[in-house]
Amino acid sequence: IAGDKNRILSVRWNPFCSKDDDVFGSLVTMGDKHLQFWLFSQAVPSEDEQLDMDEGAGMGAVSLVRHKPVWKDTTKQTCLSVCFVEQTKADASDESTDRGYTITGMQDGSVFFWKWLAEETGVVVIKVLPSLHDGPICTLLTTATGLLLSGGNDGLVKMWQLASFGEKGASVLR
Repeated sequence: IAGDKNRILSVRWNPFCSKDDDVFGSLVTMGDKHLQFWLFSQAVPSEDEQLDMDEGAGMGAVSLVRHKPVWKDTTKQTCLSVCFVEQTKADASDESTDRGYTITGMQDGSVFFWKWLAEETGVVVIKVLPSLHDGPICTLLTTATGLLLSGGNDGLVKMWQLASFGEKGASVLR
């Protein structure tokens, strides 16, 4: 899979991407000035491509489709960490998504919230929380109890309430 000319540091599977007739999964690749969103889909063969099942034909070709993020008013930068949530109050729109939301930790210490656009035409940043850490955010984790934990290059692990969509919380570890 050709992704980008820049170094890819990590690949993560989105556990909240709902499966339907065409899409059966989603992943994110991230790295040096690199962030890409991917959908796995199963293409239905045309009548010309249909083969007799007795001859060993499959159900169609599997494809991986890349969707570049829409950075809006933000600067493209290195993405170091990612996690996923099913719902977030960071989304002020009335439009729901069946792909969940992606949260990324960036090189400048900020956290971005991402949402799939309608018709799966791309992914857009819906909220930026600047300077949550003094330096890069190296790891992100969400809990079943609605917390977001972030670990930074500043030597801190911080805990945030997702319900307050990332307003500064208490530092829990150093």
